[in-house]
Amino acid sequence: MTHILNLTPTLKINQLIQSLPKIQTNFNKSNFNQAFEVCCQQLEQTYPEWTAALFDRSFLTNEAAPLFKNGSIPSPLQLASAWREQFGVGQNREADIDTILPVAADFLDLLYLEINY
Repeated sequence: MTHILNLTPTLKINQLIQSLPKIQTNFNKSNFNQAFEVCCQQLEQTYPEWTAALFDRSFLTNEAAPLFKNGSIPSPLQLASAWREQFGVGQNREADIDTILPVAADFLDLLYLEINY
């Protein structure tokens, strides 16, 4: 991990994201889609300010869709980073990711629970 510390902040985050394992769910496409829909609705109700900031159904079903391939659930950091990437280069990348991280974690926790329980 020491070699990562010598990289630029963007490279640090990208390397960390790539090294994180994805959580596998008990994949059933119909159950996953239903759970995903429930979670998107909950996200809109619980975090309207973040859905207005493009952490919304469109982002989750388009830009973030590869993260959910075959029922995988990404880490909150992976999802937060994907949300930030849609805005391109910016000065406050790490701060933006830190700010959205709890919202991403809540969404993913709910999704995991909806799928598995």
